[in-house]
Amino acid sequence: MKEVYVVKMAKFRHPSLTNRKIMKIEVEVSQEVLAAVMDGKCVEGRLRLQLSSMGTHQEIGFSPYNRKPKGSLDKTIVELETGWLKESPKRIKFFSSVKKELDLMTIDHVMKRELKTAMRALLGDKLMEMLLEEEKEAYRPLTDEEIIDRV
Repeated sequence: MKEVYVVKMAKFRHPSLTNRKIMKIEVEVSQEVLAAVMDGKCVEGRLRLQLSSMGTHQEIGFSPYNRKPKGSLDKTIVELETGWLKESPKRIKFFSSVKKELDLMTIDHVMKRELKTAMRALLGDKLMEMLLEEEKEAYRPLTDEEIIDRV
């Protein structure tokens, strides 16, 4: 359901006007947008000229952008000397940044060392997750069928 919210703009200059006047402009917005604006939030969106619902005149309509909320932050597995290794729900991310001042052999050595360190940390992290899962499984309560089988 949409409501018409009246916005008064001071000193709005229209090409047909010769002096500055206060104009009254009606903008059609949804109740959600109106509530967000009244709460002091900034709502980004698109203004457009559209035909009124009755089709008699044109009016300005506002559509907010449908932005997805930010996803979960990446889990940092290890902070390296020249970068990091992170895990997101879909990817494993490795980053390394080395100064250009170093010679090519040193850069190669540093990046390979960082990658090995990151892989060791990743394997250790995955191994710990597996051990914790096994530990949870080992301490779960027995079902009735398992108790009967043991007796």
